[in-house]
Amino acid sequence: DHIRGKQTRSKPSRVEAQFIKIPRDFYELHRFVTLAADVMFVNGIPFLTTRSRDIKFRTIEWLSSCLAKRLGSCLKNVIRDYGAGAGGFVVCLILMDMEFEHVVIISEE
Repeated sequence: DHIRGKQTRSKPSRVEAQFIKIPRDFYELHRFVTLAADVMFVNGIPFLTTRSRDIKFRTIEWLSSCLAKRLGSCLKNVIRDYGAGAGGFVVCLILMDMEFEHVVIISEE
């Protein structure tokens, strides 16, 4: 009884990016965004994850530390990306657990 499987994996075809135009009605309908945010650890490495409720867009950002100042900075980046980078969405509410309690104070300054 010998082990078979000498066939090598063939190279998959390249994925080409496809860009579509998002209808202006979509922006108007979902202009005000509610986010859920949390810190996720992968192999002990912290990441800030956010997900918008209606448009279901996710962001993940590596955290160099879990200090309130760094979390606040990352949240500001996410808010900026929704505004300028994504067509003018307005983040009106971010849902977080008590881990972010001190971040609110820092980002209100």
